[in-house]
Amino acid sequence: MKIWEIVFYFLFKYGKICNIERTDKMILNGRKARLYNYLIEILNQHMDNYNYEFVLGESDSNKYYTNDLENIEVHVKNSNDLVSDVEVISIGYNLLKRFGLEEVEIHTNKNEEVNSLLEMLDIYYVYDSDENTLGWTYVNEDEVVGVGYKKDSEIGFKINIDLLLDILIKDIKGNALNINIDVCVIGISEEESYNALKIAQDLRMNNVNTVINEKVDSKFNILLDDENLNKGIVVIKDNYTNEEVKIDEADVIDYVLGNI
Repeated sequence: MKIWEIVFYFLFKYGKICNIERTDKMILNGRKARLYNYLIEILNQHMDNYNYEFVLGESDSNKYYTNDLENIEVHVKNSNDLVSDVEVISIGYNLLKRFGLEEVEIHTNKNEEVNSLLEMLDIYYVYDSDENTLGWTYVNEDEVVGVGYKKDSEIGFKINIDLLLDILIKDIKGNALNINIDVCVIGISEEESYNALKIAQDLRMNNVNTVINEKVDSKFNILLDDENLNKGIVVIKDNYTNEEVKIDEADVIDYVLGNI
């Protein structure tokens, strides 16, 4: 699955408009902000797979990770064996793969033991230097997106989020990062608008992107009128087929969830 398809699915289901303010007063908004949220969801799941603790600030943990709007950082304070070192290197590589960087590669020094284990893990690498100390970079199409280090027994890496967002957003097709509205509830009179508010809340609580009386391209319109409401009936219009059905108001949630 391509990165834009993955992003489209996630944001189609969970996306919301948001602004994220940076400590240096720069702001991520719209497409970038929503993509950032998507990446952090992947990051947290990925690091849970390796049993790393998420921290903010200083940490007493041996294995931990952190992130802000500029960098993702992963650290191990005591890594005294080859397997642990290679695992850290692989964490960053596999994370970038999960983010959708299909061409990512590791540039490392000529450490035969490390490189032989990378080969065993089917991780693509190239020699970058002949230094004996362990160091590496994550490179995507000739652009360095992350840097790794080993100092004494501590090992870790840092991935540049700003650069990552710029790379990924170029691969996202069309309006995949725009909000996708599932349902627009339309009610004009006072009673209709009250019912619209309740129906919209119930839909939103079931993760259905819903608006009230807005001019948007939605999959469905729920059309309320006082006469039908008095009978406990609502009209749902499929905006793709232009078909309309009448259903009991109590069945709206099940109908929408079964058809979106």
